[in-house]
Amino acid sequence: MSSAARLNPPPVFTGTRDGFSALAWLLAVKRYFTLAKIDKADRTPHALSYLGTPGPARWFDGCTLQDDCDFETEFIPAFKKEYIPHNFSGACRRALTNLRMTTTFPIFLDSFKELLGALIGHAADKSAKDTVNDFAQTSFIDNCPLVLQQLIEGHILQHDNITLAEIFQYAHEMDRIYSFKPDNTPRPNSSAIGTASLLPSFSTSSSQPTSTPMEIDSIQVTLNNINRRFNQLERNM
Repeated sequence: MSSAARLNPPPVFTGTRDGFSALAWLLAVKRYFTLAKIDKADRTPHALSYLGTPGPARWFDGCTLQDDCDFETEFIPAFKKEYIPHNFSGACRRALTNLRMTTTFPIFLDSFKELLGALIGHAADKSAKDTVNDFAQTSFIDNCPLVLQQLIEGHILQHDNITLAEIFQYAHEMDRIYSFKPDNTPRPNSSAIGTASLLPSFSTSSSQPTSTPMEIDSIQVTLNNINRRFNQLERNM
């Protein structure tokens, strides 16, 4: 009979202040507490044993918290305030917005998930996490290669309650079939302001060239993205 798998403890946090390291450590600690069935009253003392010396351990000794403080409501907020830069969330949002597929789709997806995980981990509550997911869904679709955008948009129309994780899975499956390449041509901006440059495409003037099928597809993708944003705003109102 095989023995139970050994439960590895979380790593020691050394005090890196880049945001990602702190959130990764918190995630590892939380998972360990869950798997090891650590009582809530004992979680802060356990967490303290995984703070490196002299930096993080000295930080806790110098703050106003007690060794038996609540892990979720006291330790975590104080830890985030100390080791996550104040502009971390904004930097992650900008990175998600500007992230482009420049090599392969799996690399793009992994990078996107890392940034998304950081934002989710930094979110204060479920409402904030839902907002992050809505924002991330729009950013992910906007930054995919154009053909994949169209496939995802069509898939969403057929699945009203699809989750972001399911969109990731669908996109990954499509990439296994089509092996998407980076887009090297400019794409229309999906924001409402960015659609101003598309308005001439609807002109009936004889001086305007006839739109190609690809241009029409690009316009449709843009309009779909705008409609999706309006729907998200309505749900949040």
